[in-house]
Amino acid sequence: MTALNVRHVGIVTNDLKKSINFYSKILGFKIVRQMNETDPSLSNLMSLKNLSDNIQSESELHTFVKSERVIRRQLRLELRQLEQLAHIIHSHRHEEARRSNVKAWMTNWFLHNDYPLVNTVCEKAIDIVRTVTLKDQKGTLENFFTFDCWGAIYEQYHHTKPHTHGPALWSWCYYIQVPDNAPPLYFREANLEVFPKQDEIVIFPGHVTHEVPKANEMTGERIILAGNIYLDYRYNS
Repeated sequence: MTALNVRHVGIVTNDLKKSINFYSKILGFKIVRQMNETDPSLSNLMSLKNLSDNIQSESELHTFVKSERVIRRQLRLELRQLEQLAHIIHSHRHEEARRSNVKAWMTNWFLHNDYPLVNTVCEKAIDIVRTVTLKDQKGTLENFFTFDCWGAIYEQYHHTKPHTHGPALWSWCYYIQVPDNAPPLYFREANLEVFPKQDEIVIFPGHVTHEVPKANEMTGERIILAGNIYLDYRYNS
């Protein structure tokens, strides 16, 4: 098998300081962001405190996914903005087509870095996540950020394989164009089908398995933006 590209690399170490010294001082790498994803407050941020103790069965996990943490909102973008987003995605549609779990046309992973309008959608997603998480917390949350954001165009018979977005804290999908008979966003563990509408964003925990079934009966194009939200934070209990 030939590797087409590398999106990210994870390295496990038992001495973080020595590893940082090696990669930065010896290899010359630059530290651009630091996160502590093992901090227990990360679970608090999604109301997952003591999740391993509280969720004892698969059926309870289904309830969690169904009722509490699949968030749906209309962003209320103007029609001209939707058209601009569709044009942006079309212009980059060949860059990652069928190279990932997305078996459809797909842009590069960092579309938000080049287009302010795309970044606006990312910021709207973050605003929703911040509102939801702050309802559950006594502390102060800071510095949610979008690490990656990409666009995709689904045509007939296109699909996305089951996958997760871990270690992202939250993931989202924004629907720019939705034709008739478009397949749902499907959460396998919960047996939950979400049939989104145009201008709707669907936000869910990054660790939740999801997929898009084959669009066998769809006519036209479904155009989406998707992204992952991480947190560089200070949590005050």
